[in-house]
Amino acid sequence: MYRWYRAVLLLAAWASVTTAASIHVGGRIEVDAATYREDTTPLPGGVEWRRVRLDVSGKLSRRWSYYVQTDLKNVRNDLQLAWVRYRFGRRDNVQLGRVEMPFSLESVSNSKYNLFMERALPMALTERYGIGAVYTHVGKNWNFRLGAFGDDHFRLGGQNDYGQSLAGRWGMRHKWRKARAYVGFSLSARELDANPLRPVRFRARPETSVSPVRLIDTYYLTGAKRLNRLGAEGLWKTKRWVVQGEWLAVDVRRVAVPDVRFHGAYLQVGRTFNGQRRFSFRRGEWVSPDIRPGKTWELAARLSWLDLASADLDGGSQTDVTVGLNWYPLKNARVMFNWVHAIVHPNRYGQRETPDILQMRFQYEF
Repeated sequence: MYRWYRAVLLLAAWASVTTAASIHVGGRIEVDAATYREDTTPLPGGVEWRRVRLDVSGKLSRRWSYYVQTDLKNVRNDLQLAWVRYRFGRRDNVQLGRVEMPFSLESVSNSKYNLFMERALPMALTERYGIGAVYTHVGKNWNFRLGAFGDDHFRLGGQNDYGQSLAGRWGMRHKWRKARAYVGFSLSARELDANPLRPVRFRARPETSVSPVRLIDTYYLTGAKRLNRLGAEGLWKTKRWVVQGEWLAVDVRRVAVPDVRFHGAYLQVGRTFNGQRRFSFRRGEWVSPDIRPGKTWELAARLSWLDLASADLDGGSQTDVTVGLNWYPLKNARVMFNWVHAIVHPNRYGQRETPDILQMRFQYEF
């Protein structure tokens, strides 16, 4: 907690004495409610604070900017993101600190702009955040990011020290009359420290957060020495329609036991009424939508799949069918409804089950 407040105070002090500096405080609140039709595995329903984010951002000078974000829901109040950015020019910049890893369209896009309440199942194979440096180049019709990191934020079993990694993401846009398309690829490699007390683990919730239960889970993988990740992404967009999909895979190299490989994919389609979803083709991620308060709403459907069975290990396999409805009562507020039908074949205990999830979210930005 003290680390976060200390960072904010230092940035505020700099902004107060430097004419080129600035400071902005914002955040968002998300409240989820869910009910479950259980099958084999108990899934407790209820209401939860999904996110209580507070962020501080601004400029330190003409070329230097900063961003600090924490989630007050986290009892440890750890920093979610904390970086400074130096811009060489309009097309090139470097970020230093705790940043988003350049891997996967769904992973790098801010969750407050996603079509559904939760990210798709294959995102369990990504790492999301890391402490390190990321170089970004933005061309006229393409972008490239390359990052070097020393640990990850909350994947791989929850520990902090997992060796060193490199991650890169490349994307390009195409134009077809009134439609726009975006294709990209991601690569990541992580050399793991030889520490048996920190094994690797992959698991996924059925695209819901209220229940903490994971239906598929590899448990802890012993002997892991290297992780290789690969991802391919695509997006097609018009003024009202959007189609998006990805395929992700992770190869786990192990010592004295067989290597394992896990993979997954998703495909989703959305239709916006009285508004428009906006995608930054230069940055390769979703940005704030163009809405008409009280009149803009969205319909969406998604099919996602994740297989955690390989070689001598069977963590289960799952397919989710999700239907969503979003409504924007205010410029800075959104109400979301999701129905998820999970087909688990089998779950982590080797049993087949098909639970259903009905959930909603109220999201408010300030």
